[in-house]
Amino acid sequence: QVFRVGHAGALDPFASGLVAVCIGPATRMVEALMALPKEYVLTFQFGKLTHSLDDTGIQQALPVEAQYPNFMPQLTKTRLFEVLASFPPGYVQTPPIISNKKFQGNRLRRLAAEGVPESLLQELCELKAHTVQIYSLELLEFDPPLCTVRALVGRGTYLRSLGDDIAKKFGTRGTSLSLKRTRIGQQTLADSVSLANLSLQDVFSRTIPIERVLPQEPQTRS
Repeated sequence: QVFRVGHAGALDPFASGLVAVCIGPATRMVEALMALPKEYVLTFQFGKLTHSLDDTGIQQALPVEAQYPNFMPQLTKTRLFEVLASFPPGYVQTPPIISNKKFQGNRLRRLAAEGVPESLLQELCELKAHTVQIYSLELLEFDPPLCTVRALVGRGTYLRSLGDDIAKKFGTRGTSLSLKRTRIGQQTLADSVSLANLSLQDVFSRTIPIERVLPQEPQTRS
């Protein structure tokens, strides 16, 4: 028997974690699944900038004052807690130039690979700026210039941009080093199976009924 299969949101190439895979009739619910809040653990570096906002990108020059450790007098743990707590639940975010956002049917990631100038890509990204939802933002570890946060966010949020936006609050820029998606709605890593270990038996025994995967969204922070 042949089943239709689809996924509800890919991960960046450098990222790891959960991907929701829909089988059979559940493929009709892909859009609803993509709208669920997603939780990530992000580690980023203050004082570093690449064109992709992650560690796989081409490093960019920063002004002297934005280089490590020149911005460190502003970057205290207390101030970092304050910035994370004050981050607006809905804020206008500009996506990275290396992203799946489209312009005239072409993904920005593809345009970058085809050699479109970075300055033009940045202008296109600014046209694609949109409001994203931040349900919670928690500091897990701070070892300057590295920072690890747990973020529960809405659809369309780029964690690479979020790390950079946090760094901008301290007069510098940020580059993501690692990113793991740890939850989709109420489903966690404990509910998952690794693709490397996936068997045909798992496809049937580990399948979760769609009604269990579509709870109500959490309330936005006030």
